[in-house]
Amino acid sequence: MNDDNHSHQFIHWKTKREIAAHFKCSVRTITTMMRRRVLPYIKQGRFVRFDTEDCDRAVQKLRSSSIFDGHER
Repeated sequence: MNDDNHSHQFIHWKTKREIAAHFKCSVRTITTMMRRRVLPYIKQGRFVRFDTEDCDRAVQKLRSSSIFDGHER
């Protein structure tokens, strides 16, 4: 069995509050990032859950793209 697949089965899904604490921001900021489709998440009934590693990658990707791309002058 591939170790990647095996470890991916045991992801500890985090709540909005937990992911907000991870990024040291408010739950409202997380909700905004969800609406803007910045953070990947899954829905479980009326609840949402986040994979910390996926969210870290998404935020890193956001940080690496400059908001000034194309407007440097």
